[in-house]
Amino acid sequence: MAIRLKTFNQSALTNYLPPLIVFDKEWRVHFCSPAVQTCFETPQIRIDASNLDDFIPAYVLKSVEQQCTLLDGLDSQKLSWNIYNEDSNKGLVLELKKEVEEENEHWILTFEIPNLENIPKIGMSTTLEFGDDQKYQAIFNYTLDGIILSDFENTSAVECNERATEIFKASQKEIINGGVLAFSPEYQPDGMKSKDKLNGIRREMLSKGSGSKIFHWVYLRQNGEPFDAEVVVSLIEIDDQKHWLNIIRDISDRIKDKKELQKSFQKFKALFNNTFDVAFLLDEDGQILEVNKTACKLLNVHFEENKGMPIWQTGLWENNLVPSEQLVISFKDLKAILVNEGVNSINALKRFSSDFVYENKEGITFDFSLKSFRVSEEDPQQFILEGRDVTQLVKVREDIVKNERLYRSIIRNTQGTSVLLYNDKQEFTLVEGNYIEMFDYEKEDILGKTVIELIPDKNLAERIAAYMQKSIRGQMDIFDVSFGGTHYYIKTIPMRDTNGRIKQSMLIVQDITEIKEAEYKLQEKVDELNEKKGELERYIDSNAELENFAYIVSHDLKEPLRNIMGFTQLLNNNYSEKLDQIGREYLEFIVNGGKRMERLINSLLEYSRVNKGEYYFNEIDTEGIIAVATNSLMNAIVEKHVSVNISHNIPKRIIAESNRLAQLFQNLLANAIKFSRDDEHSQPIIHIEGCELENHWQFAVKDNGRGIKKEHYDVIFSLFKKTPDGGKEKGTGIGLAICKRIVEQHKGEIWVESEENVGSSFYFTISKHLL
Repeated sequence: MAIRLKTFNQSALTNYLPPLIVFDKEWRVHFCSPAVQTCFETPQIRIDASNLDDFIPAYVLKSVEQQCTLLDGLDSQKLSWNIYNEDSNKGLVLELKKEVEEENEHWILTFEIPNLENIPKIGMSTTLEFGDDQKYQAIFNYTLDGIILSDFENTSAVECNERATEIFKASQKEIINGGVLAFSPEYQPDGMKSKDKLNGIRREMLSKGSGSKIFHWVYLRQNGEPFDAEVVVSLIEIDDQKHWLNIIRDISDRIKDKKELQKSFQKFKALFNNTFDVAFLLDEDGQILEVNKTACKLLNVHFEENKGMPIWQTGLWENNLVPSEQLVISFKDLKAILVNEGVNSINALKRFSSDFVYENKEGITFDFSLKSFRVSEEDPQQFILEGRDVTQLVKVREDIVKNERLYRSIIRNTQGTSVLLYNDKQEFTLVEGNYIEMFDYEKEDILGKTVIELIPDKNLAERIAAYMQKSIRGQMDIFDVSFGGTHYYIKTIPMRDTNGRIKQSMLIVQDITEIKEAEYKLQEKVDELNEKKGELERYIDSNAELENFAYIVSHDLKEPLRNIMGFTQLLNNNYSEKLDQIGREYLEFIVNGGKRMERLINSLLEYSRVNKGEYYFNEIDTEGIIAVATNSLMNAIVEKHVSVNISHNIPKRIIAESNRLAQLFQNLLANAIKFSRDDEHSQPIIHIEGCELENHWQFAVKDNGRGIKKEHYDVIFSLFKKTPDGGKEKGTGIGLAICKRIVEQHKGEIWVESEENVGSSFYFTISKHLL
C-alpha cells in the first residue's frame, strides 16, 4: 500500500509509531522510531553508521541475535517471543520479521511497550533520519498496530496501514469509507452507545487541544466477529487541519488468556477452599500466606485477622500447646532437611498427628503433612501444610481393636468351635477357640503347620486342603467331614485386603456330632411328613373330591405335625445348653417347616370352606367391604408404608356375598403388598378401580410391584402353583386359587396383566344377575 504523503506528515506520524527498528544482516540500523529511546531510556542517536547495539540494551540484543539465527533456519518469515529483565523489572513482547527485496535482506524488529503512556507526544523533536519513501512505507505497514488517520470533524478515515486491514479483515477502501465507527458495535461493554462514547472522547480531547488518550474498545471485523483492542488516539494538526490518529492494537488473545487465567485461578481457588482437607500456605518463617475455608472452620483460624502471623500462634494451635510444639519442631526439621540435602530433596516432607481440644467439647485428631516447594531457585521458599480430620478413623481403629478382643473372647467361649487363619502356603498363622478339646493339639503344635501335617487320614487331609486352596483363589465353601466318630462343619472364607488381594484365609471348624445325631432322628419325621404332603398334593392334583378333607387334616396331617413340634420342643428343653449356633439353626429349620405345614393346612381348610360353605347374595356397600379388607392388612400396610388409593368412580352398591368379596379383596391386596419391590426408595402404591359393564361389574387391583412374566399368567390361579421367581416371600400357592373360586361363585372371571419391574393389575368381574 502506498502512503499518500500529501495526507499527513511523515515526521509527525513517526513519533506515534511503536518501538520499531529496521536493520540489515550486517546489524546496521536503517530506521529507529523515537519510541525505542523512550522504551529503553537511551539517548537520541543519529542513524548514520549506527549499529543495533547502539539502540537496544545488551540483554535484548542477545535475544534478537538468537532469534535471527533461528529464523534463518525456518520456512517462516516471522517470530514472536517474550523476554524479561530483572534489573529493570521490565517485560517485553518482541516480533521479528525478515523482508527480502531484490536480494537485499532487512529485519524489522518491533516491541510491545508495557505502558503505552510512554509513547512520545506529537511535536517531539528527533534527530533520527530515515531512508526513502518505500522503506518508510514498509515500516508504516509492518508495525504490530493498526494505524487509521481520520478527519476530526466528521470522523471519516483518510488513511490506514496494511496492519489495519489485517486486523479488521477488510480492504483499505472499506476502512476509509466506513471509518472506525462503522467497525464498532452499537453498544460498548459498559452499556454506552459506541457513537456517544466516541463523541465524548472527541469532546474531551478537543477541550485539551492536543495530547493522547488510551482506552479499551470493542471493534467488529468485516465478518462481524468482535474483538478487544487497546487504542491510543491523538489529536494532531496537518496542514492546519485537525486529524484524529488511531493506533489500534488487537488484544483479543491477551484478554482471552487473562480470562482463561482468571477461570483457572477461580477453579484452583474453589478446589483449594472446598476440599475436605485443611490447607495452609506458609512462608519460610511459618507465617500464613493463604488459608482455605475448611481450615478456617475446623481450626478456628480467621484469615483476615491472622494473615502474616506464625501459624502456631493462631486458632486452635494457640490454645493447644502440644500440637503447636509438634508443628514448630516439624517446621524446623523440614528446614534443616532443605539446608542439608538441597531444595529438591525427596525427604522434604514431614508427617505428624495432633490432638486438638475445644473448650467444653470433644477433642479432634488431625493427620498433617508439611511439604516445601518453590517455583524456581530465585523464588522464596514456601511451605504447604495439609491436614485431614481423622477423629472418626482413630475411633474406628480403636473400635476394631475392641471388637477383635470381643470376637476372640466369643470364639474362646463358644463350645465346639475353633477359628484358624492360614497363608497362601496353607500354613496356619493364627488359632483361637476350643482347639485343644476338639483336636487335642496345643497352639504351638498347630501354628506353622499345614492340614496335611496335622491330620493322619491322607484322603481327608487332601480333601480339606483342596477346599483351602480354592479359598486362597477367592472361593468360599461350606462342607461337612467325619472322622474318628466325630462330625465337623467346616467353612473356608477368603480374606481380602483393601486392594482386594487375598493374602490369607479363614477356616472355621465346628463340632456338630450331637446335632448330626438329632438331625438323623428328625429327618425320619420330616420324611414322613413330606410323604403325607406328597400324597395330599397328588390327591388334589387328580381333582379328587374333598369330602374327607377334614378327617385328613385332623388325623393324617396334624398327628405327624404334632410329633415333629413335640420332639423339637423336647430337644430344645434337654439339649439347648449343649447345642451351638449350628444346632440352633437346625432346630429353627424344623420349626419353620412345621409352621409352613401349619399354614398349608389352614389354607386348605380355607379353600375347603370356600368350596363347601353356604353363601347368600345380598346388596352390599362396596367401599365398606374394601375397608374391611384393608383393616385386616393394616399391620402390613403400615410396616411397608403402602399407599392404597380407591377410585371415586368405583360402584357404590352391588349384589354379592359380603364375606367372600372381602376375602377376595384382602387376598389381592395381600399379594400386592407381599410382592412389592425391594427398593427402599420405591413406595408400594395400590390402586383399586371399578366400572360398570353391560352385564357385569368390573374391578381392578393395580400395584407398582415386581410384576409377573406372561408365561405364568394362567399358572398362578391353580392350586399349589407358584411362580418360580417369587423371590424371598413364602406362600402356599392357594391364595389366588381361592380368589378364582370366589369369582367363579359370583359368575365372573379373573385375569392378570403385568409388566416386570413395573407392576401387576388383577381384574375380576361380578355378574349383575346373582338374584
